[in-house]
Formats: sequence, C-alpha cells, structure tokens
Amino acid sequence: MTSTKSSRVIVIGAGISGIKAAKTLHDKGIETLILEGRDRIGGRLNTITPEGSNNQYDIGACWFHATTNNEVFDLCVSKGNIDYYFDDNSAKIIGEEGEITTNISPIVDEIGLFTKLPRDEDTNLKQIVKEYLDKNGKFLTPEQLRDSLRLFRVHDVMNGTSWEKVSGKLGGGGYGGRDAFCISSYAKVLDNVIDDYPKEKILLNSAVTSIDKSVSDGKEKIVIGTSNGDIYECEYLIITVPLSVLKNSISPNPTDSNSIEFKSNILNDEFKNNLNKNHFVALSKVIVEFDKSFWPNVDKFIVVPTIDSKDEIFIKDNKDEIKTSPFNSIPETPPNPFEFSSVVANLQNVRNIPALMFLIPEPASFFIENDKSEGKSKTWGLVKPLVSKISNVPESELPTPKLVITSNWSVDPYSQGSISGNAPNDDFVNPSILAGLGKIRFAGEHTVVDGHGCAHGAYASGKREAEYIINDIKGK
Repeated sequence: MTSTKSSRVIVIGAGISGIKAAKTLHDKGIETLILEGRDRIGGRLNTITPEGSNNQYDIGACWFHATTNNEVFDLCVSKGNIDYYFDDNSAKIIGEEGEITTNISPIVDEIGLFTKLPRDEDTNLKQIVKEYLDKNGKFLTPEQLRDSLRLFRVHDVMNGTSWEKVSGKLGGGGYGGRDAFCISSYAKVLDNVIDDYPKEKILLNSAVTSIDKSVSDGKEKIVIGTSNGDIYECEYLIITVPLSVLKNSISPNPTDSNSIEFKSNILNDEFKNNLNKNHFVALSKVIVEFDKSFWPNVDKFIVVPTIDSKDEIFIKDNKDEIKTSPFNSIPETPPNPFEFSSVVANLQNVRNIPALMFLIPEPASFFIENDKSEGKSKTWGLVKPLVSKISNVPESELPTPKLVITSNWSVDPYSQGSISGNAPNDDFVNPSILAGLGKIRFAGEHTVVDGHGCAHGAYASGKREAEYIINDIKGK
C-alpha cells in the first residue's frame, strides 16, 4: 500500500523559481519540499561539460539580462564569487553578402518605438513594420530600407519566433538595461540561490502527474501524485512548471510529453480560457567549438536574414495584410542559411574559449533540436555558411569543428520549448496564473512582467509566491 507523505508547502519544479520559493520559505522556518521530474536541478538552467571538451557550457540561461534591475545579478555581485562580462563593447552585423556597415541602428530604434504606439487592434509584428513603411518608407534610401528591416529581424531572436507570428504590440521591444554574460556558469549562480537549502528536501525523478484536493478532519488538503507512485499532501502548493506543460495539461488531447492531470475541477474555465492567450516558443542554442579562433575580435555578431522575393514585394508594394502564422508550426522543409536571424556570442572574447554560440529562433530551432545526425552534422551544415561570413573564410577552407552542441528544449518533455512568447492579442502575463487559485500558486518566467522570459524574472516570481504564503500564514 502506498504511503502518503506530507509537507506544509510543496513546490513543483527545481528550476530557479522553485528553488528561490523553497529557500525563502525555509528561511522562515516553514516546512517545504521540492518535487522535480528530472534527474537534476536547474530546469532551463543547465550547465554541461560535453564529451570531447574540457569546457563548461550553459545550454540554457547564460546572461544576466537587464542588470539595472536584476536581483540574481545583485546577489552574485554581493557574494563576489561570479565572474561576468558586459559583452556590448563591439559587434558586427553580418549578412549573406558579408559585413553590413550601413548606419541603420537609428532607423531600427525608430521602428521599435513605432511598434509601441497605441493602436486599437493587435496584429503581428511584421504587419506593424509594414505600417511603419507606409508612413516613413519614403524617407529611407533603398539601402536603409532593406538593411533596417533585416536588422529589425533580430527581434525574432528576442521573441524566439518569426515576426509573422509574434504580437506587434508586445514583440517590438527589448530588455531594459545592459546585459552581462555569466562567465562562471549558471551552475554557480544556482549554487548561490540554493545556498543552505537542505538537499534532502529536493526529490529528483519525481514528476508530478496529478493534483487533487481532499478534506480530512475538516481541513482541506492538496493531494499530489507522482510518476513513481508516491502520494504527497500539502497545505500550500507552488507550481513552477513551464507554461508549455500547463497548456499541454489542459489540452483535450495531451501529447505524450509531460502533463499534469488537474482533478476536482481545480482549474476553472476562466483559468483554462486564459491559457489560450499565452504561447511558448523554441529558441535554440548552437555552440560550435574549434581548436582555435579565426574570426574577428568583437564581442558578438548579429546575423541578419536575406530579403527573399516575398519580402521584396513587401518592401516595394506593401499593400496586402500580412497573415499571422500559427505558433509552433514545424517547417516541412529544412531551413536555409540566412533565412533566419541569429545572435552569435564570441566565446573567445567572453570566456577565452575558441567557440561561437548561436541563438536561433523558430522555425529553424525545430530543425536544430530534432537533429539526430552524427556529430550534429546537419546543424553544422546549417550554420557553416554563417561561420564563413562571420570569419570571412571561404566555406571550403573552414576547419572542422571540434564539436557541435545543440539545445533540446523543444523535445524535452519537462520544458516542451524554451521561453514564453506572445501571439497577437495575447496577454503578456496570464492574469489567472498571476492571481493563483487560493493556496495553489504559480511561479516561473511566464508569470512576471519585469524579467519576463528571463532567469531573474523566474527568481522574482518564486520570491513573490513564497512571500504570499508567508503573509497568508501570518494572517491566521
């Protein structure tokens, strides 16, 4: 017979939001237990040492974003045990033709401001850029027009998906403040967050499969079932699973990936309906390590897509409305180099490692994260032309990479993507998730405005929900 274990508070998920929540509660003497489905902590923070390399790489979060308002960065600076680097000293814009030197940053900034203007209805980001061209295109030279549109596509990386899919109201901005690259690895950042929280209070390989309620001795309890058959009871519950897992859990036909069965109508109709106004994207990471570097000595490269025939028409005769593509639509054919944008960190500059790290959005990310070829040869074939233009070395003369590493967030059942995203007419933050369901609370990068999609936002959300519970207990 299965025994039932209990803790006053249970946290589902040992990512940075769950760990921060548990640590905050533990520091107040409140009994807390973390249930984690994976065989490791960290969630979408994941530091690896790949076979064939002596170097550690963060396959998940690796920057401190918006350092002017980042509690995780402040914590690490105060402890003095994390090395970091503000990698905004130099950059090159690279296209299929090579380096682009046209001064287009002011125009790109203006387009970003234009997307923030009030409008009655939301549409996709590309449509709003079309509206900008309708009004201001006559002031631009052909070169400015072409290259500013290409550079503006860097927002595809920030949003994790194409400008044809993302909300025009929500997809045209960036993070506030400077970003610092975490040299020491996010594994050490996680150590700073977890600090003295007892390891025995984190149960790995304990994926939650169901959540129910029961009443015993006149007291309502939350009952949690796990994949290994264990049953847990608690008074308060903090759910930190990614938005993708929540959406899969309410689907009429959940995929074989991880999902949670919410019993006893725990999730009301309003909660479920609001989840349809949120989306999840698959921003991928590709790291290519060589024996030595052979590219320019700058902090990063911005790779911009080539204007295709469809976009040539869009530029010259932008009359037709741009249709919004569905989220998470996997392309039928492999992507071509230079049909997507990419931000490329020069790890030689940042960490003294002869490697380039690519951030690549959907839909190319689906191809990358499903690459099962030996040595990730298909992925190398995709980014090889980019490396050639970055380094100004012909493809035929490029050295063979020492290794090619890719993320796998979109095929990982516990993440089913990498970060939350926004389609037209989405809520930036789901009001039902933010409000919670009484003693059932929600945390994670998808539950905050400041730090949305970032590790420090997830951290802040864990702290927020822990403080809610602390105050609720005090009020008794």
